[in-house]
Amino acid sequence: MSSLLVSSPLVKTLRRLALATLLLPVTLPASAGPTNTVLPAKVQQALKASKIENSALSLVMLPMSGTDIPTIVNADVSVNPASTMKLVTTYAALELLGPTHQWKTEFYT
Repeated sequence: MSSLLVSSPLVKTLRRLALATLLLPVTLPASAGPTNTVLPAKVQQALKASKIENSALSLVMLPMSGTDIPTIVNADVSVNPASTMKLVTTYAALELLGPTHQWKTEFYT
């Protein structure tokens, strides 16, 4: 089964996605114009209320319209790749359970 996992089209797609994710921080400064490096006030308030330091957050906010300025804060700081790790979990679930698997979710009151 391990040879099936290595040659899977999903693995090739995930490898390309991982490479693009790793290269994104390198390409942003090369194409960057003016950028905002200060967190929005509401984000600062939320961090302060949760007793989290600004340095604990890495953030890249790109505007949906071409007229706004992107916000890039601590983009050069290494952090745990929380959202990226979901790709690994999803891949494992698809390979082990199959794409048609359905979870049974129960809700109790």
